[in-house]
Amino acid sequence: MDLPVAVFNVDATTRHRSLNTQDALLAHLAAGPLAAPVAVYTEVSSKFFAARLAAGRDACYADHAFGRADRTVQLFPPEYDTDAPTSVSDRGKYLYTPLSVDGQTVLLYTVHLSRRDAAARKRQLGLLVRSVEKHRGDAHEVVVCGDFNTPCDALLERFAGMGLGAAVRPGDAPTAASGSIDNLLATAPITGVARWADSKFTHVPFAASLRVEK
Repeated sequence: MDLPVAVFNVDATTRHRSLNTQDALLAHLAAGPLAAPVAVYTEVSSKFFAARLAAGRDACYADHAFGRADRTVQLFPPEYDTDAPTSVSDRGKYLYTPLSVDGQTVLLYTVHLSRRDAAARKRQLGLLVRSVEKHRGDAHEVVVCGDFNTPCDALLERFAGMGLGAAVRPGDAPTAASGSIDNLLATAPITGVARWADSKFTHVPFAASLRVEK
């Protein structure tokens, strides 16, 4: 089956002035073109964001605050919920949740690695890679997505040999002013990518379609 996954950075620190209320932010997201049953959000400032977003879509969610104005949220349909707990690495700045998609376990990682501290980012990426290596055998497919604050060529090099394809490849249009730092990696084949080029966010939201096969 086809599984679209949307990736958003909602700019807690540099948000467009027209989106500086929760209602305006949610309305902008609702008006966007990226309709996906699974969506992830980084740089979320409000602890109420996930619950309000999920209520509007009759969805389940997982979220975690890695710092002030730095929450990460996963949104997914109730039928994908396995009742298994979401796991969090505060040191690695990622969380992961097992989903059940068409009877197959899909392990969904969402990350927001450090932007300013290169040493911390390197450590976080190392922890992330080791976690994916450790848990890869527990799931039919693995999806790793979010704001890596790492260029896609360097990101692919760190995950080399693990069988993950990328939604954003070297040579693609950048996802932010600092380059192609947002991405989605997946063991499932990526069959298409759509971008929301005229959003009001500083990072370009996108949705990748994955083919999950039995």
